[in-house]
Amino acid sequence: IVDAFGGDKSPIVNIEGAIQALNALSDLTIILVGDETILKKELDTRTYDANRLSILDAKDVITCDDKPTEAIKHKKESSLVKAFELLKNDEEIGAMVSIGSTGALLAGTVLKIGRIKGVKRPAFCPLLPTMKKGFVAICDSGANVDCDPIHLQQFAIMGSLYLEQAYSISAPKAALLNIGTEEEKGDQLHKEAYQLLNNTNTINFVGNMESRDLLSGKYDLVICDGFSGNVLLKSTEG
Repeated sequence: IVDAFGGDKSPIVNIEGAIQALNALSDLTIILVGDETILKKELDTRTYDANRLSILDAKDVITCDDKPTEAIKHKKESSLVKAFELLKNDEEIGAMVSIGSTGALLAGTVLKIGRIKGVKRPAFCPLLPTMKKGFVAICDSGANVDCDPIHLQQFAIMGSLYLEQAYSISAPKAALLNIGTEEEKGDQLHKEAYQLLNNTNTINFVGNMESRDLLSGKYDLVICDGFSGNVLLKSTEG
């Protein structure tokens, strides 16, 4: 499912991305969710396999100015909410893509889909290219502004499993974002998180990482609270 509205330059970039994906992956089927009239008008100007692309009409849009939880609860005809409902109820659908409000995406994930048992909070885990022509993942990059050591431990476990399963990286090297590489560096959160991560045998924890080494290629996964991770991500983008 592709949420075709709500993000920057929607729905043009959403449609173009969907068509590129269809052309690249012969076994992929896509459902575009959004205003059917607008989507059909745009699709009429493009060449694609119409047998593998369909539209679910949704007249409303959740914007970045909407309050996320309220929007998910009350904008039931929005493209994002309708996409969530379809994802939840249709077992044949493997994934949903949205470039809209990240707050609403997070709220919808929790309210509409739910968390895996034992997982305290979902997290964002984007990938950035490194100097060694690989990539590094940042988990969390903005979903959870305030965290405790257990949250950081879970981000490390989930991020490691994601890299192992989705990208076949064996024992990904996981580092804790900190103000120094020494074990004793950081505030209370990072000191406690370091000890917890160091004693978690299901991950390959390699210690602290300073932000300047993000793109060095030395690490596969960077663990951080959402506030620090978002600053790290946007500073790097800048």
